[in-house]
Amino acid sequence: MCRGTDSSALKFGYDRPKSISVDINYGLRFNADDLNQWDDFIISLCKELSKRALKSRASGLDLQLKLLVRKKGAGEPLKHGGHGIVDSFSRFFTILHA
Repeated sequence: MCRGTDSSALKFGYDRPKSISVDINYGLRFNADDLNQWDDFIISLCKELSKRALKSRASGLDLQLKLLVRKKGAGEPLKHGGHGIVDSFSRFFTILHA
């Protein structure tokens, strides 16, 4: 296979894994010192994700979190509601039970 040859049969007619996501694509500003803001927001995202998973009758073991954080000294974004100059953080988790 690493040399470009693969004798395994092609598989047709199976359901490929689907992903369910919740994205917030507008500029939210949190006070870095107020952890209650963060907790409330993450809990509301988890509730929405759970609602979507139940609606599609899906379950899973993998969770990915992506976060954009404004760079120090970047100032306000030029575009209203945009994120401006940011550092991007991504974490991937595997949980034990779906």
